[in-house]
Formats: sequence, structure tokens, C-alpha cells
Amino acid sequence: MCFNFFIFFFINDRCFQRPTLAILFLTGTCNSNNCQLPQCRCVGTDIPGGLDLAEVPQMVLVTFDDYVTRANFHFYDDLFPRALSDVVKNPNGCPATATFFVSGTHTNMTMVKTLADRGHEIASHSHTHGSPGTWSRQDWDREIQGMRQNLAHACQLPAQKVCGMRAPFLELGGDDQFSVLQDRGFLYDSSMFGGSITEDSSAPPLWPFTLHYPPSTSQTVCDQSRCPGRSYPQIWEVPLIRQYALDGRSCAMTDGCPFAGDDVSKDDVKRYLRKNFDRHYNRNRAPFMISLHATWFTNVPQSYQGLQEFLQEVSSRSDVWQVTLTQMLDWVRHPVPLSRVGEIPSWQC
Repeated sequence: MCFNFFIFFFINDRCFQRPTLAILFLTGTCNSNNCQLPQCRCVGTDIPGGLDLAEVPQMVLVTFDDYVTRANFHFYDDLFPRALSDVVKNPNGCPATATFFVSGTHTNMTMVKTLADRGHEIASHSHTHGSPGTWSRQDWDREIQGMRQNLAHACQLPAQKVCGMRAPFLELGGDDQFSVLQDRGFLYDSSMFGGSITEDSSAPPLWPFTLHYPPSTSQTVCDQSRCPGRSYPQIWEVPLIRQYALDGRSCAMTDGCPFAGDDVSKDDVKRYLRKNFDRHYNRNRAPFMISLHATWFTNVPQSYQGLQEFLQEVSSRSDVWQVTLTQMLDWVRHPVPLSRVGEIPSWQC
């Protein structure tokens, strides 16, 4: 597919962005000549800004999907406690943060507000958590924008601060979905997954990218059906990169990788997380996402303590930062060396 036209648009105040007039010329395939930061980035494994590996902060993105209820809130409350003396901290002393993709019908909005008040990012995961394969464009708008409005109201936030979304079941909606996201001024989607199915691949993980140029399945980033077919210059994609279980089997989400046997220990969980973390850390420091549902903690009883100890372990490193997806994109759009990450406004306390 070849694009050969001018696009004029305004980038609205979406998650710390000030209004800017952008003029883009899209032609042929995405490359460094026609796609440059901060507005545009091609699908790729190259480090933003051309920085050396040692200059790049390793960003850890902890995400949770689905409902926030009394049955699972205690996990979040323990991982991200109210008392600052008990929280996992980033190198600058600020609390580590996570991103919650929240669905609506069973969610306790008071608890969601508590998470938002503690500095975590709240994003839309649809209102009903139905099957997107049957949704029309109008359904996408009602599910994604409607949930955004509910979350913004409950958390007493401007709607544009709820600027990310993830599709239920990671089931894409093609141009119906992405045209809604662009028209409604969302900053990012995090529904695509990709990467090698086999663990022995030497390819480094992908960094987030924009949808100026629709990703192809050959780029191993949109392995699902109903990928976007048109250009969406305002939207960033934060893909889920396949992870590998201790036995080498792959999964799209962290809690999707199987563990052999019923006697899984917390050390097994830590080895699994560390194995996947090291692949990002040692190759190109692309953001390492720990993508979860709270049900993992009951389905794999030792997973909670394993996760907790792993996060404490990596937080002791001076080059590891646990941030939200929006905080991560603030760095990707304006990459600075590790010694200057304290200058990023959203990374400060």
C-alpha cells in the first residue's frame, strides 16, 4: 500500500501534549526520512534518538486488564500501598507506577479512583468486555469512548487524561477501532502483539511506533486479523511482545505462559520474569511489559510473591524505571540519556 498525500491535523491536549500543528507527507514505506520523532516512529527495534544501550533507561510497564473489584483490589493495594515508605521506588525516589486497563460492568469505581489518586494510569478496556469481532464502528465508540467518560468522571479527571485503550481479548477491530481512537483523540492503543513464536530468535524486541504507516504482518507486530489498513497519524501503538515460558513456549501476555506441574514456586516465577526481562535489557532495552490479569495470582498461587520480589529486585538497579505507558511514551517521543531522565516532567513526583 502506498500513501502519497499531505495530512494536516491538530494534536490535541492528550496526556501532557500541548496543541501543535503538524504537517506530514506520507509516501512509500516508512523510513527515517519521512517519519521522525516526536510525532512519528516506524516499526523497528532501533533505540529512539540513536542512544547507546548504556544511556537508555530500561522501562518496566506493569499492566492489569479487566475489572477492579473487592475480590482483587487487595493485590493492587499490596503491590502499590498507600504508605510511601512501603512502595517500590524508582531511582529518583518517586513511587513506581502501573497502568490499569479497566472494564466497566463489574468495576468498583471508588477503588479505581484510589489507584488514580496514587499516581497510576487509568485506561479504557471497554464497558462490557464483549467480543469485539461483532462490533460495528458505533459499538467501538460506545464501548471505548463510553468507558473513557465513565472512568474520567469517577476519577475526577479530564477525559483526555484517559488516553489509552486495550481491546478485550486483544481482538482488534481494524479501521472501525482505530478511526474511533483517532477521532476521539486517544494517544495510544496497546492491543497488538507480535514477536517470534520461537524462543531461539535472535531478533531484539520492538519499540512502540506510530500508525502513520499501517503495520504489516511481515513485521511480526500485528499477528491478529483485522489489523488497521489506513493511516492514523495521531495514534501510537504499544505492542505486547511475545514472552517465553521456562520450557520455551510463547505467549502474548505474561500470565498466558504455562508453568509445568502444580508445584510452581515463587522462584520459578522470578526466573520466568527475569528471563524475559534480560532479553529486553541486554539487547535494546525496549520497554518490558508485564501484562496481567489479577486472576493469575489465584491460578498460580506463588505468582504474586514472585512478581512482588521481582519488582523489588529490579528496582534496586539505577537504570530501571517502572512507569506507566504514557510516561514511557513521554521518553520515546523525546529520548534523553539516562543521566537526564529526571528532567522529564511526568517522571517527577
